[in-house]
Amino acid sequence: MRDRIRTATLARLRPLDVRKSTASWHGVRVFAPRRRMWNTRSIDAVLLLVAFSFSLSRAFVPPGSKCYALDGNYRLHDFTQWIGHQFEHSSNDGDFVLRFCKDVQLRSNKGYVNYGRFVPLLSTSENGNFVQHYNQGDLQGCENNGFDLSGRNSEVSVSCGRCDGTSCTDSFGCICNVTSTQSSCSSKIVAAVKCSEGGPRVIKGFTVGFSPRGREIVENGITQWGYDKFHSDYSFSTEQRAVSLYFTAPTALSRFVKKPSFTVKPSKGLTVQLAGSAAEGESPTTESPTVLSVDWQCDKPTGGPYVVTVSVPADGFNPVVFNLGKECEHKQKSQDGGSSGWATFGVICLVVILVLGCCCCGGFCYNTRVEHKHGFDALPGVTTLARYLDSASGQARSDGYRPAEDASSTAPSRPTRTSDSSKYGTV
Repeated sequence: MRDRIRTATLARLRPLDVRKSTASWHGVRVFAPRRRMWNTRSIDAVLLLVAFSFSLSRAFVPPGSKCYALDGNYRLHDFTQWIGHQFEHSSNDGDFVLRFCKDVQLRSNKGYVNYGRFVPLLSTSENGNFVQHYNQGDLQGCENNGFDLSGRNSEVSVSCGRCDGTSCTDSFGCICNVTSTQSSCSSKIVAAVKCSEGGPRVIKGFTVGFSPRGREIVENGITQWGYDKFHSDYSFSTEQRAVSLYFTAPTALSRFVKKPSFTVKPSKGLTVQLAGSAAEGESPTTESPTVLSVDWQCDKPTGGPYVVTVSVPADGFNPVVFNLGKECEHKQKSQDGGSSGWATFGVICLVVILVLGCCCCGGFCYNTRVEHKHGFDALPGVTTLARYLDSASGQARSDGYRPAEDASSTAPSRPTRTSDSSKYGTV
């Protein structure tokens, strides 16, 4: 396959040689470039550029709003351009108006009643349809029906195509049916809209944040605003040498997440290293998030920030790409890790122990052969220790301590009996 691509490239591309030959034109010598064939290195460079462009084409552009949906094949459908588009449906109570990705209203002669506002986090897909939830509507009249905390709500089931047996006059779609339940405090709406063929495949439930189960950078497999491209307000300062990112994914899709990679622009001046369980390729789950530690050091200050682009590939899905900005106002010195101090302390302790052991062995041999000491007395320092103990015990005796053998000399004398006191009956 590679030989065929080279053959096609050689047939179509004929670059000019930088060497020039001279030719005459009306007596004036001019330079005419000579042609040459492409070499192997040039073709490899072109193939590498084509492969890199193909990899970039797989990285999708995130939607411009929260108005999107994922179908059963995890393909993205972006409805940003239809935000606020109105669909109307007439009923006996009035006209139900669905303002797409905004709210649901019931309009009548009595006024407007809000049936909920769009909640992006609760949007799901069921049986090929997109299900949107609208909560926190008007509470009046529904206080005693179990809606005192949530207010009126609506559930909108959006299908791609058209309503069964009904043609929509609007080019975008229409409302097929509206069902009101529980004393007009909740409604279910079935709508049909014109959908696209489907965009890239997204890892549903995949998140990246600055805390376990955080979603500041990536939410539901989609890069959030501020990290989709460089933004100065979302960059990191020079003093921050590292940042920890936490990956989570549903258990059913966690095995598809692979080891992340990165690129730096400009390519020189910033040293970046990835560490942690995520960098080793471990699969993240909701119960056990993986950690990606991004360690960076400014080697060369620049007028603008560096942009670190992190790409998280996934088998069968489009890669998740996000950008981290790094300010470099001055050059940073290399900083040793926290374990290096303990390693130095351990080496010093080992050297001290070895020196003391050698001195002890040498002193023991000297006392045995020269001083003719034996046993415990031959150990170095034992004589000094014994003298210190004797001096300490002598000081204790001078302070009033007496040994047991001297107790007879210090005991008080008892009076002796005379022969006269031994007689009975005497007073």
